[in-house]
Amino acid sequence: MEILRDPIFWQFLGALLALVGIISVFVIYIFQRKKKSLSYEILTSNELLTSSEELRGRIRITFNKKPVQNIHLLIISIKNDGNVSIIPSDFYEEFTCSFGDHTKILTAEITDCFPDSFKPQIEIREDSLTIAPVLINSKDFFIIKFLLSKFDGIVKVKGRISGIHEIKKLRKANFLRWIQPIGLIFLAFSLFAAGSGALDTVSLQVRMSVTILLLFLSVALVIGLALYLNRFYD
Repeated sequence: MEILRDPIFWQFLGALLALVGIISVFVIYIFQRKKKSLSYEILTSNELLTSSEELRGRIRITFNKKPVQNIHLLIISIKNDGNVSIIPSDFYEEFTCSFGDHTKILTAEITDCFPDSFKPQIEIREDSLTIAPVLINSKDFFIIKFLLSKFDGIVKVKGRISGIHEIKKLRKANFLRWIQPIGLIFLAFSLFAAGSGALDTVSLQVRMSVTILLLFLSVALVIGLALYLNRFYD
């Protein structure tokens, strides 16, 4: 434990943590530059009528006077989760939502949009839904509710859009919101510890507490940064 009483050790530790903090914040800044992205998220996926219930004669549903099987409710959200607007001329192919070969769309409607002025137009086909090219600003989103027959779990959201490699399934957690504050707090503490003997005058217990805090912030920052960067390599 003698090393914990050595002021040189504390200055070295503080300088090392400060360097890690500076590098981490810089990396976050690099990856936060302009990014065009469109993602989707499945909000609800529930079977409303199963084959076993139909076979037992409990429930029978018709649509347009025709019997339908395996009724499924699917709700998805489509969002511009980048920081660059997507304009109508960016669309080079149809922007569609489609499903498995045997799945039929019974109904589909947009139930919510953000902002309220955002009004995407949709066209329903038997086995797919087409979204007309529209301006989608950063953080804009819309929610589509489907009623499907014979849904097999396959959801495909695709379209050829300038600057976007693929429309990805959205992660539920947005780690960037808390990575940056942690990084800045961590950097501030590290710079303080690296100051001219800032911790030399305090007790060993205080030094240990500060060390644990810095190490915790460091681990949290590294884990959060790794999870965030993982979005680019899925």
